[in-house]
Amino acid sequence: MTTQLGGPSGRQFIVRMRVAVPLLLALAAALGLILGAVLPSGNQPAASGLSASSSKASASDSPDSSQPAESSSDGTPSQEPSSNPNVDFTVTGDGGGVAAENQPQPAFNVTRLAPGEKPPQFVVVSFDGACSSDVFNQFMDTADATNAHYTLFLSGLCLLPESQKFLYETPGRDAGSSAIGFADDTPEVLQRITNLTRAYNSGHEIGTHFLGHWCEPSQGSVNSWNAKEWESEFAQDAQFTNDWAGINGITDPTPLPFNHSIVQGARTPCLEGQRDVMYPIFKEHGFKYDASNSGTLQWPSMNE
Repeated sequence: MTTQLGGPSGRQFIVRMRVAVPLLLALAAALGLILGAVLPSGNQPAASGLSASSSKASASDSPDSSQPAESSSDGTPSQEPSSNPNVDFTVTGDGGGVAAENQPQPAFNVTRLAPGEKPPQFVVVSFDGACSSDVFNQFMDTADATNAHYTLFLSGLCLLPESQKFLYETPGRDAGSSAIGFADDTPEVLQRITNLTRAYNSGHEIGTHFLGHWCEPSQGSVNSWNAKEWESEFAQDAQFTNDWAGINGITDPTPLPFNHSIVQGARTPCLEGQRDVMYPIFKEHGFKYDASNSGTLQWPSMNE
């Protein structure tokens, strides 16, 4: 069930497809995907056109090894032209790995039904984690063939390599602790950047699944997070997305055509989180909806 946090959110969770529900469910079953579950990680080759520096970012035993992006005198991240000659937009983030301004996406047009007109069939599809390249590309191919639109709930840990896991300050647990793991290495991160670029340029929405994924009754479960820990998750999720190039030691990245500011909604890890604690913070960050509530499928409703 989707809870709308403010403002219209017409396309976040509605996927119009020209295929029947059984066909999509059969595809999901064949891929081993359970909708609403975290997608597994896997080794993938480096993406064409993306290169890692000869010396990858070194592993660290301390969360203090973070190297923040260069900033201007007013504290905002610096912006500069991309080092990639095929990129015509300004970039930002440590290493210049994301667009300074979110690039335009293809229009998603919704037509009002005429009186008495039969509604089209809608199928709700979203990805928690958005990490597994095999599953990702299967569904992107399906979207291309059926004019489908997805919401991809990206976990920032999908872009954080195992060698840099201690950068993550896990709420309620030791730094570098994750129930869903991290990217195996920089080549896997590069493949995921290619996947996300394809999805965004095809008009799919990017949401967030945040980071830590410890469910009750585990120590540091999402239900135990206080306001300070939620704020930390927001800040770190933005850092791992915007600074992915610098964290992974990439010197000449093909940048993402968006930055973390594109995110307008979330599905929380384990669908947990105290709503009275997290919703005020969601609204402060400009979120329009939350997709963490169970229940029957329905149109989004306003949560005042």
